[in-house]
Amino acid sequence: MFQAQRYSQFALAALAIAFTGSEAALGEDTAQAAPAAPLPTLLPSRLREETLGYKVSVSMAGGVQSGEAELSLSKDWLGNGAERQEVWRLEFRELGPLPRSNAFVLRGSDLGLLERHITMPIGGFRLRFGAETVGLAIGETDQPEELPLPTPVLANWDVAVLALPLAEGFATSAHTFEFTQETVHSKAAVVAVEAVETPAGVFDSYKVALSCLDNDAFSATVWVSKDAPYRIVRRESVYMPEVGAGNMLIELARIGGAAEE
Repeated sequence: MFQAQRYSQFALAALAIAFTGSEAALGEDTAQAAPAAPLPTLLPSRLREETLGYKVSVSMAGGVQSGEAELSLSKDWLGNGAERQEVWRLEFRELGPLPRSNAFVLRGSDLGLLERHITMPIGGFRLRFGAETVGLAIGETDQPEELPLPTPVLANWDVAVLALPLAEGFATSAHTFEFTQETVHSKAAVVAVEAVETPAGVFDSYKVALSCLDNDAFSATVWVSKDAPYRIVRRESVYMPEVGAGNMLIELARIGGAAEE
C-alpha cells in the first residue's frame, strides 16, 4: 500500500523540501541498510520563543526569483491528563517562490521528534513518530500507513542545528526520516567561524556543512549565530535537489520578537 502511495506522489515529494532542502533521490529506499545510531544531544535551552523573517532567493533557468519566509518557535502542551507533555512547535512558512510550510512538534525535554507536517498548494502529508514506527498520512487520509523506524531519527538538521552545542571543530552525525528514502544518514560539521552580513545585520556565526553519508543526495551550508539567541542567519542549498532545479539562498531579514501565546 505504501509503495503505491509513494510512487503516485513523486510530484508531491519533489516539492516537499521546504526549509530542509534535503529530501533524497526519488524511489531509493535505504531503511533496511540504516544502522542504528545514537542521536546527538540537543539542548532545549538554546531555543527561544520568537518569530523570524527571511529573504528567499532562488536562482534557476538563468533567472532569480525572490520571496519571503517566516520561522516561528513556540512552546505548547500536547495531550491530556497523565499523557500531557510540554512541546516545542517550530514552523517554517515559505511565502514564495512556492508557498509551502514545514512544521515540527518536538518533546520539550530533549527535542525528540513527535510529529512533522508538510503542506503545499497541491496537498501535503503528515508524519507521527513512535519508538519503532512512523505513521505516514497523505492528504486527508484518516488512517496513516505504519512504517518501521529502524533507527532513532532527528527532526531535521535545520531544527537540530539550533540546539547542538556548536563549537570550532564540532561534528556529529545522525539519521533523519525522509518521505522518499525513509531514513537518511547525514553529518553536520562546523567548518569555519565567520561574520555574516544579512539584511537583519552582521552576525558572528558558525558555518555548518550538512552532507549525506549514504550518497550525494543532498548538501547544504548553514550559518548559525555564535552567541545566544541562536538563529540560522543564512542558508545555501540546491533548490529541489531531486531535479537539480537551481540554488536557494535564505537570509535573516527580520527579528519579530517573542511569539504570541
